Amino acid sequence: MTIVQLRPCRPEDLNQLVEIENLCFAEAKRFDRAYLHTCMTTMPFLIAEIEGLVAGFVICNVRNAQEAYLESLNVHPSFRRQRVASRNSYGGARAERTSRTQKRPNSPNHSNTETKKCLGRLKRSRLFT
Repeated sequence: MTIVQLRPCRPEDLNQLVEIENLCFAEAKRFDRAYLHTCMTTMPFLIAEIEGLVAGFVICNVRNAQEAYLESLNVHPSFRRQRVASRNSYGGARAERTSRTQKRPNSPNHSNTETKKCLGRLKRSRLFT
């Protein structure tokens, strides 16, 4: 079983995050370096690590107690099918269970289930405590 460790994003992660974003999305739909940097400093941003390597990340955009969004959930192609996204979405930020959810429009995932699960668990996270 793969052990996925979650931790807060650090400034030195930026290059790896840009690489993962570039691998996950087409150029017209991906976040650029400047936006990822802004997210790192203004939003709940978690890194998923496997054996010390950045395997993926999740960005949550919490607007208020009633409205939160899963801004992005990316997994490096080498680490897919190892439950990284499930583990990463579990650790999102704190918000109310009744939050409205909105899926990132350019996500290849057609299900909003993981977004709802993430936002349902946001309340238990320690990022905003």
